[in-house]
Amino acid sequence: MRFIAIVAMGALALSACATPQPPLPEPPLPEPPLPWGRGVVDAAGCPREDGGLMLGTSPAIARQGTELTLHPMLYRGPMGPLDVPVACLSDVAVGPAGAATLSADRTRLTISPQAAPGAVVTVTARFHDEVGRHEIRVVGRDEVVLTGTWRQDRVKCDPGRTPGEPVRELRIDDKGTFGVTYQPFESYTDFWGDLTFEPSTGVVVMTRTGGNFTPQILDGEGVARLDGERRLVLEGVYLGDRNERNFEPRVDDKGQFVVNPDGSLIVDRPVCTYEFVR
Repeated sequence: MRFIAIVAMGALALSACATPQPPLPEPPLPEPPLPWGRGVVDAAGCPREDGGLMLGTSPAIARQGTELTLHPMLYRGPMGPLDVPVACLSDVAVGPAGAATLSADRTRLTISPQAAPGAVVTVTARFHDEVGRHEIRVVGRDEVVLTGTWRQDRVKCDPGRTPGEPVRELRIDDKGTFGVTYQPFESYTDFWGDLTFEPSTGVVVMTRTGGNFTPQILDGEGVARLDGERRLVLEGVYLGDRNERNFEPRVDDKGQFVVNPDGSLIVDRPVCTYEFVR
């Protein structure tokens, strides 16, 4: 008992003379996970990977005052995209000055409320030897913008010639072009062309200029409107039918009439209302 008491008193004496230790530093916060891609570059050391650096943003529409999320990826063709943690990027820059700001963790891009509609914000970054560049046009808070990639949700036609294959991908960019794909595969597009849109009236005109599969029956003139930010309605148009290849319809030299294989004549082209979602 006496030995135990002496040891305890000695321990108390040593603790009274010990210098207080500073608190341990807080561990750094982990990088937030990125929500897409088929894999992630290992952030430990950021090893080299084959592929071209791409810098995407979400949402795709950069309205005045909007906060966008930056998505760095390596494009690897058929192998699919590979996410790149922002910690692996260097030389990240945003321009022009005053149009947008990048968050301290470099994951969010905020468009200035005073940025002029039509201004182009550029984001550049480096991943080892790969340099990525992304441009996005600033639009007004209330501007009607069709830009984006859309998927057909429903369609109603009059007369009732509903296309047998839905438009699974309608791509519209802010440079005045579009692409239609019934069955997306990698970068394949069925047909593409030029697009004009008048926001004040909603009148849209899509003119085909080329394609891999080009349906003979098309009507790209109609009216477009947005139902919120995530639903696009196209009225009075007809975007073709992937199944036409089986029937090989023929159009006269004016493109106004279609003769079916059985010889019957269709005087009017189908008129449809499409609803697309993002």
